[in-house]
Amino acid sequence: MPSPGSSLNRQAICQIDTNNFILITGSNLSRQDLINIMLKYNCKTGTNFDGGGSIALLYKGSNSQTIETIVGNRRSLTEVGYFTE
Repeated sequence: MPSPGSSLNRQAICQIDTNNFILITGSNLSRQDLINIMLKYNCKTGTNFDGGGSIALLYKGSNSQTIETIVGNRRSLTEVGYFTE
């Protein structure tokens, strides 16, 4: 198990207000890096997801038929968060 200060692929979400959230996905981030990002954007609540090789950030445009991988997606995923307008 990596230490909380180690830099890994990490993913988290935080709530800024009732209707606005930030999804953070990145490489070489420590937990403290995630905390600092959340503090910078005045997040009210936040959740750190599983990190490492299981992170993925995918995108599908509103008129697109394909899904684009932005970060990760190296493992089969067992949990999915889906956001839409």
